[in-house]
Parts: sequence; structure tokens; C-alpha cells
Amino acid sequence: MIRTCQSLGYTGLNELRSVLGRQDSALGRQDSALASQDAGGAGATGEDEEVAGALERTVAAGIEQLQAMLSILDRDEFARAVTSLAGANRLLIVTMSDLAMLGQYAVFHFALVGRTAEAPTDALTTHVIAGMLKPGDVCLAVGHSGTNAITMRICQAAAAAGATVIAVTSFARGALADLADIHLAAGTPQLENLPHSTTRIS
Repeated sequence: MIRTCQSLGYTGLNELRSVLGRQDSALGRQDSALASQDAGGAGATGEDEEVAGALERTVAAGIEQLQAMLSILDRDEFARAVTSLAGANRLLIVTMSDLAMLGQYAVFHFALVGRTAEAPTDALTTHVIAGMLKPGDVCLAVGHSGTNAITMRICQAAAAAGATVIAVTSFARGALADLADIHLAAGTPQLENLPHSTTRIS
């Protein structure tokens, strides 16, 4: 069971269960909203207040997470990361599992500043490209725990090829942090929200 969870990009059964639980909660809220609409809009004022309150809480949580990230982010490591990214001949972005969409998001924003990047959605393709990197290239890996086996193998291939490995994780310690040449810890004290927190914002 653990190997199956890891093959899907999670650290283990607990992380998979946590993600599924959040999805179930989200679906439950959507069902409740639809049921209220079917009831002819009864209690609309109360629902409006609940929605407004949810918005305020979401924004406040986002601000809190950014402040938490800023408090632990190593400024020197951040400066090194920026320098490496700006001077890279080739940039490979590694984002597995539920973080995969961040790779495409990053490619888009790098393109906006004239920086070409790659973020294959297939793990095997990403692994092959990592092994083809050269000194002067950069492999940027983003992961919640920094222990994803697939991400680790890809970064090991990139490191063996001579590329600079930059890791962004939620924790100051971990296998990926130890492997990386540059590590950016971007976590939050709200442990239950870690997979969907500041590692994404970073």
C-alpha cells in the first residue's frame, strides 16, 4: 500500500488520506451549496454572510502563510537561487503529483521574463531530461515533504549530470534538502495545510 501511494507521488498513506479527506470536504460543501440553490434561495442572507466570512478567512490564512514563509526563508539561499536561475543554460522544473500544475504555471511566468523552462508532466520524460542536463543547467524541484521517491530519483540524475539542484520544500530538513545544492524552506505552522500552502506560492 505504501509503495502504491509513493508511486502516485505521495509520501505515504497518511498524506493520501489527508488529500482525499480535503477533496471529500470540498465536494460536501459544493453539494450543500447546490441544495440551497434548489430550495429557491431560502436563507440567502445567511449564505451571503457565510460566503463573505469564508473569503475573509481564506485571505487571512494566505497572509499568515506568506508571513510564516518569510520568517524562515534563508535570504542568502534565495539570492543564490535567483542567481542560478538567471544564469542557467537550461532549466528543468520538477513538480510531481498534486503539485504538477505548478510546473506549467512556472514555465509560463519564466516565459514572461524571457526565460525558457521545461516542466514535463510525465515522470519518465522528466527523469530522462534530468540525466541529459549539463553543468550550468538547473533542476528546480518543488515538493511538500521533500521525500517523494520519484522527485528524489530525478534530482539525483540531475546532480549526477552536473546540474545545479534547487529544492523548495515545506521543511528545513529532508532527503531532498540534503541532496540539493540550494534549498529554500517555505513551510507554515499549520501542518494540516502544508501540501496546499506556501510551497505552491513559492
